[in-house]
Amino acid sequence: MLSTLILWIDTQIELYRNAVTADINNGPATRYLIASRYTPDNLELHGILLKAQRKHMESLDHASRYNGAKHRTVPDDTMPLIPKLNDKEVCLKFMTKRGCPSKYPEVCVFESRAHFFPTGISDKLRAYISRKLGRIHDKYR
Repeated sequence: MLSTLILWIDTQIELYRNAVTADINNGPATRYLIASRYTPDNLELHGILLKAQRKHMESLDHASRYNGAKHRTVPDDTMPLIPKLNDKEVCLKFMTKRGCPSKYPEVCVFESRAHFFPTGISDKLRAYISRKLGRIHDKYR
């Protein structure tokens, strides 16, 4: 947001420089009109800052919603049972009836996880998924 404000100020200073040059060449005092733009009621500035703030809030919301690495609750004895593909663990939510909240079925919202159906899973992992995440996918019943 600070960079957006700096860009706006830089634009205003450039307008002032251009007005000074025009005043030197033409005579009228247009540079004084530029100063009137620096008010708390400037709609252009409000719009720019509001847009930057919304973008920042959306990024914070997205980060808090999909920052699963910090909130992982899989027990240590269950971790080795989770199948991997290309060094990525299978998304346990993908293995449930409800599925992963991803927009795309082949891509997980968590970068460290993958969507695939392992050939088999242990009873302990199946029980953990059912207990913590809900009904397991029909493929593993």
